[in-house]
Amino acid sequence: MKLRYGLESPWFFTVVYGSPQIGLRTSLWEGLKSIADNLTSEWCVGGDFNCVLSATDTGGNSGLSRDHDRFADCLLECGLQDLGFKGQPFTWQKGIIRRQLDRYVTNAAWSQRFSSAVVKHLPKLKSNHVLIFLELWVDSTAASSCRPFRFLASWLTHENFNSMLKTNSKDEISLDQNVTNFMEAAKVWNKEVFGDIHLKKNRILARLNGISLKLGFEVNPFLEDLQTELWKELEAIFIQEEILWKQCSRCKWINYGDRNTSYFHNLATARRRRNRVTMLKNQHGEWIDDTFQLQQLGMNHFLSLYADDQPYEKLVASDLFPTLTSEEVGRLDRMVAVEEISVAIFSMGAWKAPGPDGLPPMFYQSN
Repeated sequence: MKLRYGLESPWFFTVVYGSPQIGLRTSLWEGLKSIADNLTSEWCVGGDFNCVLSATDTGGNSGLSRDHDRFADCLLECGLQDLGFKGQPFTWQKGIIRRQLDRYVTNAAWSQRFSSAVVKHLPKLKSNHVLIFLELWVDSTAASSCRPFRFLASWLTHENFNSMLKTNSKDEISLDQNVTNFMEAAKVWNKEVFGDIHLKKNRILARLNGISLKLGFEVNPFLEDLQTELWKELEAIFIQEEILWKQCSRCKWINYGDRNTSYFHNLATARRRRNRVTMLKNQHGEWIDDTFQLQQLGMNHFLSLYADDQPYEKLVASDLFPTLTSEEVGRLDRMVAVEEISVAIFSMGAWKAPGPDGLPPMFYQSN
């Protein structure tokens, strides 16, 4: 079926039901391949496939479907990937047998368009199956309001970045204060100078399209020069976009020169969806999806985890370890050398997870 929301472009949704009989499910795999061959738009497929993909879908307590390899091959040939889920792990249960038979799978175009979509396994009612709810748009207001500062790798490609950094770095103040000043300045600079990469790209593409149409009817040296300049700007933006998605995807095995922005985008989208917390089980075994309750549940968990609510005895370890010499004690008390700090920083992966200040190792390595 073709679905459309308001004036947005339509996308396609296919509802499936796989036969419990393996032989009859062959027509489902062939049917999906046939649709994929004739479809270039965003596509989502969901329903009861009556087939599992891996041992994880059975909890490891029962065998795989005999045609699970055909199912996997079908998804691969159709360019479909599982959206994952939040909530209880199984969608069907009969006695002690539990399996994930119901799921949503989408192509890359759909996944990019609905990057915040979430699949939720709702509580089971009278049926052997649970309801699987596809939420296309998740309210991220609460999450974005407390989003921490994050350094963008693509900032390093801008000609004014080093100037902005030097302006907000003073030798006479502490490193912590310099970092704080940089973070505040970077937020303003990103908004007023660097700008939104995707918005800039769309604007330049629109201008290039208009110039191309105009040059199709007349020779105009001014427009030809402008077109050349815009091509250069667009190339720079493509590089920034590639670096941005590579950073978001945490991909480290492909060099920046390998232009594959779509791959990085898909990787980052899948990673973001996998890491997003939209449901948690509380101490009563109930699944919670309310944003405020999720925040309280997470905070209370770690408060209780690190609470000192058990009596303890003092450890007497005077005879358990060798005695340090005065020279060794002196080495423990000495200041850390600048060379040691440098070696530690440059031994880190450039785009590994940033610290609490939101700055990855690359920031310190390049400055």
